[in-house]
Amino acid sequence: MDAGVWYRSLPRFTRYWLTATVVLSMLCRFDVIPLHWLHLDRSAVFGKLQLWRCMTSLFVFPISSNTAFHFLINCFFIVQYR
Repeated sequence: MDAGVWYRSLPRFTRYWLTATVVLSMLCRFDVIPLHWLHLDRSAVFGKLQLWRCMTSLFVFPISSNTAFHFLINCFFIVQYR
C-alpha cells in the first residue's frame, strides 16, 4: 500500500493529530520552535493567558536519542487506537 493512500485512509481527526505530533515534535527537535514555548506551564496559562499551551502540550513529544523509539511508539498508538 502506498504511504499517501494509507495516510488518506486514516480518519480526519487521527490524520490531524498524527500530523501535528510529527510536525511540532520535529520543529522542537531541530530548535525551530523552542520546546519551552509549547509545554504545559500552569503559571503561563493562568498568569499570562497563554491558552495555546493547553493544546500544544498534547501534540509535542520531546525527541532525543534516548526518546526516539518512544516517539515512534507514541505515533503507532495514535494511529492504532484511533
